Amino acid sequence: FDSLEMQAQVRPSEGAFPAWTVGCGLATSVFIATVIAAVALDGQNVETSHAFLVNKAPVRMLPVRDFSPVLRQSLKGRASALEQEAVRTSVDDGSPIFLDDDKELGGFEKWCRLAGVRSAPLGHAMRAGRLGGVRGLYCTQHIVTGDMLVEVPESAVLRLQPNEPCPTDHQEVFGEFWEKYPDSNVRLGLKLLWERTKGDSSSVAGYVSLLDPEIAATAPFTWDEKDIDTAFGYYPAFRNSVLAQKQKWGMLTSDLPSNSGFEAEDLLWAMYTVASRAFEGDFGTPLWQAFVPGLPLVRELIGGTRTTVLLPLIDSANHNSNRSTELDFNPISRKFSLLATEDREIGDEVMISYGKHSNDVLLQRFAFVEENNPYDSFTIRGEQVTTFVGGTKTEFGPTTLLRNGKFRKGLEGVATIAAANGTSLDTKQVIRGVAEKLLNSMESTTFEELDSMHKRQAAEAFKNEKLRTVRDFLAAV
Repeated sequence: FDSLEMQAQVRPSEGAFPAWTVGCGLATSVFIATVIAAVALDGQNVETSHAFLVNKAPVRMLPVRDFSPVLRQSLKGRASALEQEAVRTSVDDGSPIFLDDDKELGGFEKWCRLAGVRSAPLGHAMRAGRLGGVRGLYCTQHIVTGDMLVEVPESAVLRLQPNEPCPTDHQEVFGEFWEKYPDSNVRLGLKLLWERTKGDSSSVAGYVSLLDPEIAATAPFTWDEKDIDTAFGYYPAFRNSVLAQKQKWGMLTSDLPSNSGFEAEDLLWAMYTVASRAFEGDFGTPLWQAFVPGLPLVRELIGGTRTTVLLPLIDSANHNSNRSTELDFNPISRKFSLLATEDREIGDEVMISYGKHSNDVLLQRFAFVEENNPYDSFTIRGEQVTTFVGGTKTEFGPTTLLRNGKFRKGLEGVATIAAANGTSLDTKQVIRGVAEKLLNSMESTTFEELDSMHKRQAAEAFKNEKLRTVRDFLAAV
């Protein structure tokens, strides 16, 4: 799973910190005044774990609105009876079904207002999808490019600072575990668990109560090994990645202190919640540092510091690889803002891009498959190539096939090995041959032995997209 870590980047606001201001006496004063104005308007663009990177647009701030009743719907992972009925009755044109009669989340609306969360006219709704109901954020009014969609104050987020020490009140029980596992999934996961145990007294109680209590159960690494083999045996690279995550996270949770008060399942839930929802970026800058001439440039050159946060409501947006999204952090107001990068009509879903990722990453990290994903790929292991050309030992590393007919990493010497075994094939012919063999293997793969409908649906959706990817590769190579 380490190979799937998606690191965030931050682009300072344009023109906010020109390098020539370093050491310039009078110019420094002018510079600071300029920074105050520029940062107040622009903030810092944060490319998060969801990999946002778009052009800035003028922001037309919408009036502060109370959350409308349309936000009163279940965001919990367990589909309520109302949600299930919405999926059953969803019309063929895919119209969203707003769940504004669900009274379960009246507390969330109240918590958002008290926490200072602001929103454009958005609501959570269900829409029928290939894998059942898909919940997301939808427009309840027309939205213009540059509008603020969601604004969340820093006080309403759960965050982990770089090199943050274990909290004093948890040092005795968790201190050694905290130091042994510096990964943000572990540390922020622990902070999330500690907030959950506080119940209503937590400052983020309204957010924590809405998190999917069974999110980890939807991830392939939680399946038993037999099901993983059944679902992904035709694709050794992905199967092995899932098994490696299963082993690593299993060993980690087994190391949880016996007097922690948590079970292994609790930590798995928290870690996977962070892995699939957290945003990471250089937005931990103290206010005074924002006005030190040249410091932001220095921070950018040395890599800066990276903070990991869970952002209520913003992280409810679903993924689309073709969407561009802008998330700003204002170091003066200490607020995060999700901005619209295109006009949206009533009933349109507000989607963001988690990055240019293949379905391998999307399924393993986020537990879903994107249909017709332009960035999907298929990784062939070296031994598959060696076997095809008649070699006796693995001579090559993994090779990734792309939908546009290209493949990553070379197969130098493959033609020579093929010739030595009596076969006259060039590199492209070898790759085509391996890919065609893969198609036959995938097409004959079935999933009746999987023990749940969810697993069968996920495995089938994943296989269909891999078939699409390999077919597109063969058509373009």
